[in-house]
Amino acid sequence: MDSILKVLVFSFFAIMLINCNKKEKQKEFSLNEPSMSYNDLKELALTKGDTIAYKEMSTAYMDSPNDDRFLYTALIMANKHNYHLAYEDVYYVLTDFYHKKEFTELEGLDKKTRKLALDFLKQGAIIGNIECQRIFNYYKNNNLLNED
Repeated sequence: MDSILKVLVFSFFAIMLINCNKKEKQKEFSLNEPSMSYNDLKELALTKGDTIAYKEMSTAYMDSPNDDRFLYTALIMANKHNYHLAYEDVYYVLTDFYHKKEFTELEGLDKKTRKLALDFLKQGAIIGNIECQRIFNYYKNNNLLNED
């Protein structure tokens, strides 16, 4: 009976060790994983104004702090294609909104970056983006907008 118990305990630890190694080797999966390469999505968004490709890039950006490639695409989608969600994303990227825990997005930005973020936020609000309107009104109602 003692040898059976030893075999069972050894088998249990061996199975646990194998399972732990398998988990370490598995690639992390994210629901925000894009359906195609970043460059293919970017090409569709920039040349054709493809809002589905752009939205995939936007969603993937939430998992990629400090990925400055997305800012360029958001700027073009806003300026060239007048896509309302891109105005919101320019603000989010410039303020690092997705990766902060507090409502202090404008703190720490230099004057030019702060102005650019607020300009895109305001333009997004003007063309009807509800989230841009909400955030801009928050700043406006709490006297957080400087004239400069």
